Amino acid sequence: MVDIHHISATRDREACCDARTIAGRSHHPIMGPPERHVSDRLSSAMYRLAALEQRAVEAADSPRAAMRLLAGVRKLAEELQRGFAELQELTARSASAERAAATVIAQARMVFDWSPVACLVLEPNGLVAEANAAAARFLNVSHRHLLGKLFPLFLSAERDAFVDRLRHLHASDGAQRWTAHMRPRERSAVECAFVAVSDPDGRVLLMLVPGSVAEPTAAALPEEVP
Repeated sequence: MVDIHHISATRDREACCDARTIAGRSHHPIMGPPERHVSDRLSSAMYRLAALEQRAVEAADSPRAAMRLLAGVRKLAEELQRGFAELQELTARSASAERAAATVIAQARMVFDWSPVACLVLEPNGLVAEANAAAARFLNVSHRHLLGKLFPLFLSAERDAFVDRLRHLHASDGAQRWTAHMRPRERSAVECAFVAVSDPDGRVLLMLVPGSVAEPTAAALPEEVP
């Protein structure tokens, strides 16, 4: 004969084990206090659900136990209702935060694209990952032609030093400033002021402001940019 009490006790242990597992996860460091509160509430409900399952077996032979079980189920339902309401509120807050972040990113993208200052995003090896229209105009190349090109090719000299500077930017705090001579395609060399800052992935946001036109020596002239 199947022992229903044994089956219920086994399920009780399994449910409690699952609840302990979830309760342990509720204190994961990536959770904030509101998320931990909701997770703890739902974990507690799982413990109580396991206990109610055991009491349901006992209530089969006792009207009084059945009444107590009904009261427990009602309380558990109310607890779950409050927990899910809080979960819905947290979900709404998260969606709002994501929309706000998307708005900030879109605004930053507009500033980058439409800035009158030449702006580029360079890989650590100097390849142009992104560039705005002002950068393409200054370098006298199309935007499509500029992407994927080695930016140091537009320098009049000290190209290796420029790449070394890019690679060491991530180890420095804040923006770095220096000057160098640029040679836009089919134009005279121009002294430019550079402002650069590195992101956590090693990419560099580079802004350059043209200064005076220079007359470099023949040794400093770069080869043509392909």
